[in-house]
Amino acid sequence: MARVMRVVSPISFLLCIASITVSLCNGNLNVPCKENERQALLLFKKDLIDSSNMLSSWTGVACDNLTGHVHELHLAGPIPVSLGNLSCLEELIIHNNSLEGVVSEVHFTNLTRLSNFYADENSLTLKTSPNWVPPFQLSILRLGSWRLEPSELPAWLKSQKHLSALNMSNTGISGTIPTWFWDIFSLRSVSTVDLSCNQLSGEVPNIVSANWPKQKHFNPHFSEIIIDLRSNQFNGSLPLVSSTVTTLDLSNSSFLGTLSLLFGFYLSLGLGFAFDFWIVLGLLLSNVPWSNAFSRFQNHMVMKLYAAIVERY
Repeated sequence: MARVMRVVSPISFLLCIASITVSLCNGNLNVPCKENERQALLLFKKDLIDSSNMLSSWTGVACDNLTGHVHELHLAGPIPVSLGNLSCLEELIIHNNSLEGVVSEVHFTNLTRLSNFYADENSLTLKTSPNWVPPFQLSILRLGSWRLEPSELPAWLKSQKHLSALNMSNTGISGTIPTWFWDIFSLRSVSTVDLSCNQLSGEVPNIVSANWPKQKHFNPHFSEIIIDLRSNQFNGSLPLVSSTVTTLDLSNSSFLGTLSLLFGFYLSLGLGFAFDFWIVLGLLLSNVPWSNAFSRFQNHMVMKLYAAIVERY
């Protein structure tokens, strides 16, 4: 019997620890929480439009099991200023809602740990001063369908050193793309830039970064760089494009000139095609199942170019 007890006791202890962890995640235990963050959430909930009482269980609030800090929010409703008190918030997901109103610098005052901000497909307006420097460093920023004031590419983007995905499509921004814009993507992690469906004009600066070709070396999971600049008012010559860019959409603009400026880009695509073709052919001749060879070929041929030159009379 003593031997059995020695076996059961550790198992019971592990089950107890597991149940405590689950309870903490679900908020069932009366665990002390950060008072300032609790007050911020209560203010947040007070201002929410929640006629169905869906937030009565606080679904969508993720807290750290050890520190009690709120680090994720998946909520709907207006965005009160009290959101800025959640100093440990790392991810904010409010996309695809019917949110309205103005979001200002005050909303981000203490969000020093915010890294992922998914807020596209809302009717919100971001109003910032020209000299504003955010307290956060974002990896993902999605503001599609917002309105920006002033209506230009915000200068505070220059302060973001880890940006990998940017969506500012259909935000009403106008003017030219500043020369510093592509420099913020001189990073190892850049993957998506979407500025489509705006009123951007002038010539597109060359889409070239010295660090982009190094990404596959630093990040083995790196697959593609997607740049979407369609449906703007660009004109002039086509830009030079890094061969590392795999998808480029310049359609529905008024570019002039020839495709010679993109020769290096097309040459890279052609060499890539030839290289992959001979790899697949070699595999087929080596009696490797054709399905595996074709799959490998298909995976390597994800490069796409959507470039249309439209002359408007």
